[in-house]
Amino acid sequence: MAHVPSYLADALRFGYLTAWRRGAVRSLEWRDVNLRARTLTLRAVAAKNKKAKVIPLRGEVLAILERRAALRRLDCVYVFHRDGHPLGDYRKAWRTACKAAGLAGLVPHDLRRSAARNAVRAGTPEQVVYGPRWLAHPLRVRALQRHVREEPRRRPRARERLRGRPPGGDPDRGAARGGDRDQRRERGHHTDTRSENARVSGSSAS
Repeated sequence: MAHVPSYLADALRFGYLTAWRRGAVRSLEWRDVNLRARTLTLRAVAAKNKKAKVIPLRGEVLAILERRAALRRLDCVYVFHRDGHPLGDYRKAWRTACKAAGLAGLVPHDLRRSAARNAVRAGTPEQVVYGPRWLAHPLRVRALQRHVREEPRRRPRARERLRGRPPGGDPDRGAARGGDRDQRRERGHHTDTRSENARVSGSSAS
């Protein structure tokens, strides 16, 4: 954030932490924030799936909103603004900051992608991250479900992610299944041996 203009720093950090779309961040108003109840409302008009969400506030997101509240202007309804005016299109300022940081080519939407990737890496199931209560990206969840349905043996990693387990599954369960298979093979071997002995005995008696 060293190269980001001061009026934009909190908005970008908030967007990354919440994985909100750029338009949702720009349109956030104080009527959507309840610091006493520590909740934040994403209005339906700003949501990707057009469904309102109430989000609990904690950690750095809460700290950002408390800092913004301390600097609040009574003549401005927006949480993030530039001298009391809506942020508008800040892609030029973003490109300048990225170029100065040696990160040319990034776009503001990369903050949302990074938030999603980091949440998955931290252990949040992909169906939660891309589901309707967060990123509202049903195509990603459907893709995972399709992989599981069409290629259950060739897509174990997708199946485990969809179920919320880390890739590789549960080694204890795998070992248990392996032990069961060994026991079944052993029982089958004993059955075959008894059958062969019975045939030999029958032949001798005749």
